[in-house]
Amino acid sequence: MAKKHVIMGNRPYFYFLRPYYSGDEADDVKMREWFNAPWPEMIDMEEDSKWWVVLDDLDLFNFGDSRDSWQQVYKILPELAAPSPGRTLPDEDLVYAGETVRDAWEGNLYEAEADEFREALRFCAAKATWLCIIDENSFSTGSFYLIFRDYKGNVVKECPIEPRELVDLHMYASVKGSLHEQHWWLDGVVGKKYRAKGSIMVQLLPKVMENPANVGGEKTK
Repeated sequence: MAKKHVIMGNRPYFYFLRPYYSGDEADDVKMREWFNAPWPEMIDMEEDSKWWVVLDDLDLFNFGDSRDSWQQVYKILPELAAPSPGRTLPDEDLVYAGETVRDAWEGNLYEAEADEFREALRFCAAKATWLCIIDENSFSTGSFYLIFRDYKGNVVKECPIEPRELVDLHMYASVKGSLHEQHWWLDGVVGKKYRAKGSIMVQLLPKVMENPANVGGEKTK
């Protein structure tokens, strides 16, 4: 499984992780209903890829149901966080984050608010394969919990999402390029490291605000 994640990198649009196994047989039935049914081609859910895209194994992934317990998966499968070592947010993405705000304000960055730079930086950072968490709440409500992740597996934003909405999410993100205008992104809860005083935000935001054309040398942790 680890080798497959290294080979494929960010090729799938979504990974699915089930960290909760304290329910009953009805939960297993629900999993089969979700993942044995045909998925749209764009989701990349071929039968021969489910074994590594859908992480469902009681012996490996039984982490409980606290909100952040799913992150224990990185200890077992660090390749899920970063398929290759040394992955960082590319300099060009940091430049683009600054340019996005600058263009919106027609070059007058002095009128732009810091929150606009933060949001642009978050959007540029959330480029790694997104992760859908299937927890206790999923089995009672039918909703997954979507994690927008950066290249190190850090949470950029997170929000609930209906399985049927995944196709729309993918369409807005990759086809229409308007994910930043959709409710999944706008209403998402910002991850700890990407909040105003978060370690990654504090590290990278000044580089984007002060000189969008000269941001090299910074890495996310």
